[in-house]
Formats: sequence, structure tokens, C-alpha cells
Amino acid sequence: MKGAARRLAAAVEAIRAGGGTVAEQQTQQKELVQALIALQRLWKPELLTSSTPIKKRSGKSNAALFQLLLATLVVYSGGHVGNTSAGVAGGGTGAMGVSLSSWSAPSSECVHRLVCDLLVRSFDFSVVPSTNEMLLAKNTSLYVKVSLVMVLCRLPLQEALQFLPDVVALANKNIRAADYYMKQ
Repeated sequence: MKGAARRLAAAVEAIRAGGGTVAEQQTQQKELVQALIALQRLWKPELLTSSTPIKKRSGKSNAALFQLLLATLVVYSGGHVGNTSAGVAGGGTGAMGVSLSSWSAPSSECVHRLVCDLLVRSFDFSVVPSTNEMLLAKNTSLYVKVSLVMVLCRLPLQEALQFLPDVVALANKNIRAADYYMKQ
């Protein structure tokens, strides 16, 4: 698993470094997808659909893997543009703080689902603070926040309940922002 994680980390850093031609960006995205698939193959498919109890998981390795996958989600969503800090959406914001950032390479719903599947699989109680931080940060893109909510919804109830207040606050804030935007 360490080799697949290193490969994914290298792909994330290559994309985060940015630059290059369109062909280089496509190659970087291809390497990212290949690294994600290699990581997925290390887990049995039935384990990806039903989460394993926390007690059976290795906390130290899962926390590092979760952080790497979270960085992958941020980079894949376009959060790497002009920034080195994870979760920051580049490219400015629109009305009511909605991120207008996008990566020049097309994103795929299948890749997004794969990243979310892997995030669910690698969730560990030690990543609760960083997950809360991403949900509450003002500079985290809406894409990343909604993706985290999708991940949290797939966790067992006892693990997901601690995030409920933050998720409800996020939903209320964005509903109000959308309502304000539509009224203008």
C-alpha cells in the first residue's frame, strides 16, 4: 500500500506544482487517476461498499492516507491554482463567496466517486479535526465541502453524528447564499 500511496502523493504534487502545456496537464491527470486506481485495487471491492469498523483499521496509516486523499480531492477540484495550502480555492470568488475556480483539465464524476470511496474507506477518528477544519474553512471550495459531506453521509451513523451540526450549518449558509443570489 505504501508504494501506491507514494505514487498518488507524487501525482498530487505534480499537479499542485502546476504549469506546463495542456498535454502535460492531461498526463498529470492520467497519472493521478492511475494512482487512485492502483490504490483502490489494494482493497477488496466489497470492503469499499461496506465500511469496516474503526477498531479493525490501522489509525496511523489511515490518517495519513485520508490526508493524502483529501489533498487529492482539493487538487482535483482545482484548489491548487496559485496556492500551496490545501483546501484553498484559487481564481477568486463570486457572489456570497462561491468559488469560481476550476482546473483547465476536465474533471470526472467517476474519479470524484473513486476519491470519495477511498476517503470513506480510510476514515479514522484521528482525522476528525482536519475534516471539521475543511468543512468550516471560509477558503475551502464548495466542491470540496460537498464532497466531504458526501463522504460523511456514507459513514456509519455513530461516526457521522459528530459532524451533523457543521453539515447543517454549511447547508443553511449555502441555501441562504443561493437564495440571495437568485433574488438579485
